[in-house]
Amino acid sequence: MEIKVFPLGEMAANAYLLSSGGEAVVIDPADEGGFLAEKILQKNLQLKYILATHGHFDHLLGLLELKLAFKNIPFLMSGKDVPILRRHMPTAAHFLGRKVDPAPLPDAFFSDGEIINVGEELLKVITTPGHTPGSVCFSGDGIIFTGDTIFAEGAVGRTEFLGSSRQELEESIKNKLLGLPPETVVYPGHGPETTIGEFKESFKA
Repeated sequence: MEIKVFPLGEMAANAYLLSSGGEAVVIDPADEGGFLAEKILQKNLQLKYILATHGHFDHLLGLLELKLAFKNIPFLMSGKDVPILRRHMPTAAHFLGRKVDPAPLPDAFFSDGEIINVGEELLKVITTPGHTPGSVCFSGDGIIFTGDTIFAEGAVGRTEFLGSSRQELEESIKNKLLGLPPETVVYPGHGPETTIGEFKESFKA
């Protein structure tokens, strides 16, 4: 699988473009949906899905533009984060001080353990509530996309927001992530890559 990461927007949220066998998915379109659309067209890829690790605005600012560029491409996320998505515009205005595009509602919802095909590769949905009620990770062969659940240097997602839970976050990390092979490469929602082993060494519950 080819993985391209693009830190986009004022909050430098990582947008991921994954491709295999001519097919592609975007994980967390962040900002600048037109930029992502251009990258997909340049590579002559068939976009299959737009996936969200969670519903926070900084990871979805480019969603509408990407949806308009690729009509009928399904946007998938957890149904538990729809209330957060519905607050997309006022929340973004509060943090960014500017008006943003509305965020389309999902076309379908994830279930825990669901398998998503990208060409010859598979991504497994792992529900990891805590940062938000509907936070999920996407696990592939030796890789995992964690959104704002875990970051490099043992950092974890913030839990002071409405609907967040530090206890749930720690349980998700301990029960769903720390048991992965230590060499598993972690692609987070912000910042550089790490591995499960490196994260585990620095993580303090």
